[in-house]
Amino acid sequence: MENVNVVIVDDNPMILNTLDEVISSEAGLSVIGRADNGKDAIDMIKDTQPDVVLLDLVMPQMDGITVVENIKKKTSMLKNPAFIILSAVGGEQMTEEAFQAGANYFLMKPFDKDILVNKIRRIGKRPVRPVPGKVLEAPLKAATPEEAAMNREEYPVSGDRKEKLYQFQPCRTCHPPCH
Repeated sequence: MENVNVVIVDDNPMILNTLDEVISSEAGLSVIGRADNGKDAIDMIKDTQPDVVLLDLVMPQMDGITVVENIKKKTSMLKNPAFIILSAVGGEQMTEEAFQAGANYFLMKPFDKDILVNKIRRIGKRPVRPVPGKVLEAPLKAATPEEAAMNREEYPVSGDRKEKLYQFQPCRTCHPPCH
């Protein structure tokens, strides 16, 4: 199986280094680029064509939502990378804006390393950008009614606080469904 190629974008050098260490220590995951602002992120994503982009929301020069919108509009890219938003800034409106722009997951900082790695692996290998009029892969059907209805997962983080991870399609490969 090929490696899942990841680009990391965060303006905090400590977070950037931590994410790089976490991903690089995992078999089957490779960091192929790092950026500390939104403008450089767009160039790096276009140049490296990653499978997954880990992206902060609040950054200099261009915010994360604008990065996602710009990349999703680019029709010249062979790969349409998956986006995992990692942010200390949350709220329903911010989360909705990220998903409307095209993000696949939204994780609040601080995040659990195992959950992040699981999400990267889950969405890391997807088909290349579809060509209009051609079907590259038929959609999979959910194994159970519960799986079909799944659109949000919640994980206890500390005390009463819950970390919400949103996804558009449930995982269909793990039994029982992974979290």
